[in-house]
Amino acid sequence: MQVDLSMHFRFSGAEEGEATASIVKGTLQVQRSLHGEPDLMLRADVDTWLGSLAGERRLVPALLRRKLRVRGDLRRLAELGRCFAT
Repeated sequence: MQVDLSMHFRFSGAEEGEATASIVKGTLQVQRSLHGEPDLMLRADVDTWLGSLAGERRLVPALLRRKLRVRGDLRRLAELGRCFAT
């Protein structure tokens, strides 16, 4: 599945920071700070986000507890998950 997606990340907690991640024609590019207009804006506690990537935490409870906030179409977040499915 081909996904083109641009995301802004704002992390809080133990490691604060901002980044832009873009997937274009199957190639991932990550930059420090925020660049351009994103399809999705994710704000998250860094431990929550890393735990979800590692499969140790689920996204829905994090969304409900507001440990993860998403601005944009949530279906695009699901597309992101399919990009890295094993």
